[in-house]
Amino acid sequence: RDSSTSRGLGDVYKRQGLHSGKVNEFKALYQKLVATNFHELKYKCAFRLAKCAELNRGIHEDELIQFWENASDAAKAASLITESCDCKSRAAYHYVRLSNHQAAAMLYEEAFQIVDEHSYGSKMQLLKNARLQYQLFGDHESASKVFKKEKNLEYQEATKSSKIALFLYRMSSNYGESPRRVLWNCLLILILSTFFAFALDITVNKNEGALSFWEQLSRSAYYSVVTFTTLGYGDFYPKTELGHFFASLIALLGLIYSSLFMVTVVRKYSRT
Repeated sequence: RDSSTSRGLGDVYKRQGLHSGKVNEFKALYQKLVATNFHELKYKCAFRLAKCAELNRGIHEDELIQFWENASDAAKAASLITESCDCKSRAAYHYVRLSNHQAAAMLYEEAFQIVDEHSYGSKMQLLKNARLQYQLFGDHESASKVFKKEKNLEYQEATKSSKIALFLYRMSSNYGESPRRVLWNCLLILILSTFFAFALDITVNKNEGALSFWEQLSRSAYYSVVTFTTLGYGDFYPKTELGHFFASLIALLGLIYSSLFMVTVVRKYSRT
């Protein structure tokens, strides 16, 4: 497949007057342009040098990477953002061919930083490429960070209803990447539900007489935990419509968060 692709590129380049024999010619011209401020001309030369070098089987991948990075830098200096991004991506491709997945991922991220802010499709593809390379390298922490960037980018482009769903997903578990956030949210829900149970007198039994503040608060905390975990022992239960609604909400949140916690744990730690 690579050889057929190379032949296809060769045909295109030949029609443009580019071929492997011009590598030294463009290399010499680029060296003359390096110290000048003719950035656009420098980019065109570096770009043609990189193209010709790709057709020359005697050029090593490391040198090809340098040629494409030079072209990217020259394009950026000439304010040719799209061209700079394309050249950076091409350099990353050659790192992939060398199985240097970490370097490829970093270049894809650099390309993401310089790509036009309105190019949603390009930005998303660059992030996906970077995440895949980090995963192949085994750097799952960096892959997770890139995934969060993907979801934040998706949030920016989403419809109103999708934005609500993504916002809840982010707040509840940081897009499924943070078991710690899930636990903190569970703790917050338990604290709030304890005070609601206390305020609604759900655990007060009139036949027992007066309870101290701490006794009632501890019972309310116990009721919240039992309801949140859906154990439902039945020794305390709400007796008003508001109490029923409150208990149903806490039980539903408990089901959601217990499932979400298991998903985030498996998602995060199964990678390693």
